[in-house]
This record gives sequence, structure tokens and C-alpha cells, in this order.
Amino acid sequence: MAAWGERVAVKPSLRTVLLVQLAFLAATALVLGVATSLLASTLAPEHAFPLVLAVIAGDVVIFIAFGAYLVQRLVLRPLGRIRDAADAVIAGRLDARAPEAETADLTTLGERLNRMTDHLLDAQSQLVRAEKLATVGRLAAGIAHEIGNPLGGASTYVEVLRRR
Repeated sequence: MAAWGERVAVKPSLRTVLLVQLAFLAATALVLGVATSLLASTLAPEHAFPLVLAVIAGDVVIFIAFGAYLVQRLVLRPLGRIRDAADAVIAGRLDARAPEAETADLTTLGERLNRMTDHLLDAQSQLVRAEKLATVGRLAAGIAHEIGNPLGGASTYVEVLRRR
């Protein structure tokens, strides 16, 4: 918990990060397009068209490559780490933890997985405790039975002897 007056770093949402990054990329593509059109206006039409076409193709390739990089870095890789932590929990390693991510959404998802794992650990420890208590109860019942049978027989014989 942060002390009063201390700044706490707030992670942006995944949507915000992606929109900002893609807006930056779109602005860069727009500036490049405007510069290309200004350059193309000074060229002869037969030379301008291939230049504009090459710039548009380059923009598309860069946009796709950068978009794929963003999705990989901000979505797929963190989800893979969370999936690996979930697989570890499924395999019985309840000490596995999902790491923090760059965005608030995936960090929250990881924290919730970690909380569920903590609840599983608590439930498992309660189950072990209940099993131990049940075992002690069965042992006590067995001992009481083993002691009770001879005592019951002895008390019956004592009662018979007292009546004679």
C-alpha cells in the first residue's frame, strides 16, 4: 500500500496502449504520405505513380509488421505466461504464479489467477486438516470399540455375578 501523498504508477489498459501505438503509427504513415505526395507533385506523372504506389505498399507492410509486433508483445506473450501459470496449477504446482504484465487488464487477470490459486491452497490445507481429523476420529472410534467390547462383557459378567 502506498503512503499518503506518494505517487502510485497506474498501468494503462490494453486498449489504451494499442490505440496510442497504432495512432502514432498512423500519424507517421500520414506524414510520410504527405511528404510523398509533395515530392510526387514535383515529378512527372509517369514517375510519380510508381513512387506513390511504393510508399503505400511500404506503409501497409510497416503497419502490418508493427501491428503484429504490438499484438505479440502486449497480448500474446503475456497471455502465454498466464496460460503457463494456469497449466502449472492444473499440474498440481500450486506455488506457480502469473507474472505482471505491461497493461492493467492482463495484470488484473494474472492477479485473479493468483488469488484463485491461493484459494485452492487454502481449500487443500483445510481438506488435509479435515482428513487428519477424520482419521483421528476413526482411530478413536476403533479404540473405543476395542476397549468397550471387553468392558461390556466384563460388566455383563459382573452384573450376573452380583445377581447370584
